[in-house]
Amino acid sequence: MENLAKLRAWRVANGVNLEELAALLGVSESLVSLAERGKRRLPPLACIRAARLLDVPVRALFPPIEVPAPK
Repeated sequence: MENLAKLRAWRVANGVNLEELAALLGVSESLVSLAERGKRRLPPLACIRAARLLDVPVRALFPPIEVPAPK
């Protein structure tokens, strides 16, 4: 969830307030606030919408995928 910690900074840099972002993502303001504080995750589709709206790479809002080495 540390990937979403930058969400607030990106939102503020783009001049979008919490209420606007929540409405554009189709989620509650509470969920966006919790996600910005690292307490909850946004649904995948909301992450994709947020990335496009805030002009950040989509992968920036998802945790890195760890692929185990082949045995």
